Amino acid sequence: IAMALEHAARAPLQVAQWAAHALEVAHCILPIVSHSGVGDAAAGISLLVAAGRTSASIIAINTNAKMARHGGRRWHREVGRRGAEVGREIDRLEAEINVILTRRVRLG
Repeated sequence: IAMALEHAARAPLQVAQWAAHALEVAHCILPIVSHSGVGDAAAGISLLVAAGRTSASIIAINTNAKMARHGGRRWHREVGRRGAEVGREIDRLEAEINVILTRRVRLG
């Protein structure tokens, strides 16, 4: 069971990392995207944030499970720590992107 929990935590970690990377890209290109694409970009950003946050929640659940601590391996600490870091990065990026989106919508 512990091995299954490890796999069940590492897969969403990858999803969260990909979401954070894609948000970094969005953060860089959002200031220069055409005004007609801002709404579509906002929709995509919302999906990325949801995927990242959901994955971070799954990581926390699986790394905090009692069975994750059995088997003599300490993977749950490493994966849990990295999941929390990626979650904070997603929160930071979302806040910064929202500032850019607000400016873009106001300026038209």
